[in-house]
Amino acid sequence: MEDAPLLKADGALVYSSPESFRRHYALYLAKGGALVRPEAPLRPLESLQIRLALPSSGELTLEAEVANIAGALCLLHFTDFGEDAASRLRREAEEAPPEPPPPPVAEANQTPEGPVPGPPSDELLREVAAMVAGIAPEEPLLDLPPPPPPPLTPMGAEARAPPAPPAGGRAFVVLESPRSPSPSPSPPPPSSQVPSFGTPVGAFMPAGGPTPSPFRPPTRPPVPIILTPEPSAAVHALGASAALLFKTERTFKNPATPQEFLALPLLRPPAVDQAPEPATPLVLHWLGVLKSPAVSLRIRLGRSREALLYVIWGTELRSSTPMDALVRWLGELSGQLEIQPVAESPKAPFSASLASMRFSVLRELLKRYSEADLGAAMSARMGMSPRLNAHGVGLLRALGLSEPQMRMSQRLLGGQHPLDVVLNNGIGVRSTWQVIYLQQLLGGLTWVDPPPRENVVVEELRLHSERVRTADHFEALGLHYTSPPRAVDRAFERMQREYGPGSRAAAQSARLAGEIFQRAQQAHAALKTAAGRKQYRKEKYSNVRMDYAAQIVASQSQLAEMRGELELAVDLMEAAVELHPSADLVANLSRVRTKKAGG
Repeated sequence: MEDAPLLKADGALVYSSPESFRRHYALYLAKGGALVRPEAPLRPLESLQIRLALPSSGELTLEAEVANIAGALCLLHFTDFGEDAASRLRREAEEAPPEPPPPPVAEANQTPEGPVPGPPSDELLREVAAMVAGIAPEEPLLDLPPPPPPPLTPMGAEARAPPAPPAGGRAFVVLESPRSPSPSPSPPPPSSQVPSFGTPVGAFMPAGGPTPSPFRPPTRPPVPIILTPEPSAAVHALGASAALLFKTERTFKNPATPQEFLALPLLRPPAVDQAPEPATPLVLHWLGVLKSPAVSLRIRLGRSREALLYVIWGTELRSSTPMDALVRWLGELSGQLEIQPVAESPKAPFSASLASMRFSVLRELLKRYSEADLGAAMSARMGMSPRLNAHGVGLLRALGLSEPQMRMSQRLLGGQHPLDVVLNNGIGVRSTWQVIYLQQLLGGLTWVDPPPRENVVVEELRLHSERVRTADHFEALGLHYTSPPRAVDRAFERMQREYGPGSRAAAQSARLAGEIFQRAQQAHAALKTAAGRKQYRKEKYSNVRMDYAAQIVASQSQLAEMRGELELAVDLMEAAVELHPSADLVANLSRVRTKKAGG
C-alpha cells in the first residue's frame, strides 16, 4: 500500500501529507493498529515504541507490537491505545489542514503527468486485507479490447478450447450472448434450414449435411475470469475476535492436566466459533485483539459466586473485585462467561493491564498441577537442554517472573545445561517448572542436545562459588527466607551430597567444591534453630512485613492441601506460623496435621 506511513528506525511514524493522516486515523480508532512501511527489519511479536507524528501538535507516543509482516509492509497493534490517545487523534484529524488542490489541467481527469489520483480503490483495499491475512492478492483483470471475431467454422468441426486459467485461482467461463453484425438485406433461408425452437441460436440443421449457414453470427471466444477467495473471518484475527460478541454467554473450560496446558492454542489462536468451550487465557487474548472501547466480562462459578470486570480498548482491565481474586476465579477449571459491549468506560477501584492478567491466569493454572504431573508431561525432554530464543528473552519481563526466576532463566536457559540440572538450581522445582512451561507454551524455548558434561562442570562450580560468596544464609542453601523449618536441614544434606568430601563436584575441582560446602556449613550453623532463623530474619529483612509474608505462605499451604499434598501443606503452614504465630495460623496448622495423621 503506497499510502502507508513510513516507520523509521528510531520509532518515528511519518505520513506523506495531512490528508494521509486523516485517511489512517480512522483505522487506528477502529482497529487499534496501523499498517506501516518499516525502514528497518522487524520480527513478529516484537515490542517497540512508536512516535506518531501529528500534523499540528507534535508527537503521540504509543507502545506497539508487531502482529504480522508481509513483504515491505508490517501490521502493528497498539498495546496501550486508550481514550486519551483516541481523543487526541480524533482532534488532530479534524484540525489537520486540507491538501492543496491539484494544479489546473487541460482536461477534467488529466494532468501533465497522467490521471489525477483518487482515493484508494476497493481492489487496493482487498489487496491489503488479503496480504494481512496471508492470502495471495487477487489478480487484476486487464481492460483489453475484444479480440477479432474468429473465422466461421463448419458445423461438426472441433471448437477451440478456452485458454487454461493461471495457477492460484478458480476459472469461471462466462459465455456472452452472440451478437449479429449490422444486418444487410438478404434473402430468407430455405424452409429446410429454419431452426426449431429447441435448436440453440446460431446453430442450424441443414438437410444436406454440415454446410455453413450464411446467417451464423460471429461470436467472441469465452473469456476465463479468475476469482480468488476473499479473506475469511476465521483467518483475519480481528474478524475472528469480533464473533466473541455475537454469543454473549458461553462456558469456559481450563486445562485440567499439564498436557492440556501445553496444548493451549495461544500462538495460533483459533476463531471464536471454532472453540465452543475456550480456556480463559484464550478469551482474554480475543478481547485484546478486539480493541473494543469497553466490554463487560461477567464470571459465574456455580450459583452463588459471581464477579464483573471490564476490558477497556483491549489493553486495560477494571473491576471492583481485587485482581488477585479475579486471577483465582479465571483460573478455575470451568464456569460461565457473559460478554457484552458497554456504552461508556466504567470507573473501578482496581485495574491492571490485560496482558499481565493473562500471564497471571496462566501461572495460576500451573499451581493446580503436582510436581509429578509436571515432570511426567515433560519426560521426553529430560535428556535435552532448554535454550531461550530471541522471543523467549523478550518474554522474561512480560511474564511477571520473580527475581530468582529471572536469574535462573538468564543463567541456566542458554542450552548448556540439561533439564534435570536446570530443575535442581535452588529456587525450587515448582518455580522452575513454571518458567519452563510458560516459555514452552508461548514459543520462547528451543531444545538442543547438551554439550559434554565434563566441559561445563568446572564452569558451573566457579559460577556457583561466586554466587554463594555474596548470598545471604538462606540463598546459600538454595532457600527463600520464608522456607519451612525442616527445609534447612534437607538443604544442607543436599549440599553435603553434592559438594562435600567424596562428591562428584569435589572430584572435578576440590577447591571450588570446598568453598561452596564451607559456605553451606556457615549458613546452616546460623539457621538450624528457630531462634537463629528469627534473629537472622530480623537483622536481614527488617523492612519486610512478616505478617503479610505469612499470609502468602498460608495460601500456598491451602493450595497444596487442595491438591492432596498434605506433607507439603504441613511444611508450608509451619513456615507461616514461624513467620507470624497468629492464633488463626496456629489453628490451621493443628487442623492440617490432624488431617495428615488421619489420612
